[in-house]
Order: sequence, then structure tokens, then C-alpha cells
Amino acid sequence: MTAMPAEVEVNRHRAIIERQITGYGAFLGVPFLFTSYRNATRYMGFGPEEAMYILLRVDKAYSISDVQENLKQRLPEVDVLTREEFGRKSRTYWTIKTGAGVQF
Repeated sequence: MTAMPAEVEVNRHRAIIERQITGYGAFLGVPFLFTSYRNATRYMGFGPEEAMYILLRVDKAYSISDVQENLKQRLPEVDVLTREEFGRKSRTYWTIKTGAGVQF
């Protein structure tokens, strides 16, 4: 385990890893990097209009279902999922659609 914070390079961009999450694994050992949207677009070389996933933290003063509905109306071409919906969709993908589930 590397001492934190650690300086690293992500696609030829300097980055600092502040902490490591334990107990969180990825299929085939592919690492995850949690960062701001601005840094993610820079590291990946994406334009500001491109993204795969964006994680939102909803302040306790707001209803998650209200925020979800508002985003669905404003972004009809985007899947807006709660944590539970995303988890269910991910499990379905990896266990059924990829065939990887049969291996486990």
C-alpha cells in the first residue's frame, strides 16, 4: 500500500491521490478513480459535453426522487438512476448480458 497522499500520472496529467477506498473491488481488477467532473474530463481527454457516469450528492434538504424527476425532465436522453437502480442495472449487466455471471 502506497503512502497517501501520492502523486501519480493519469493519461499524462499530474494527479494527487488523497485516499484509497478499501473493501471496494472492480471486475478484472480495473481501478476506479473518483474525482471532480472537471478533472475527469481533463484526465480522459473528453470534452465538457461527454461523460459516462456522473455521481451526484443530494443535500439532505432535497428529496432524491424530486431531484431525479427534475433531472429526467431536463435531460430526457440520459439515464438518471438512484444508487439502488444503478446497482441493479450493473448487476444485471455483469451477470446476464456479459456472460461473466456464469463464470462466478
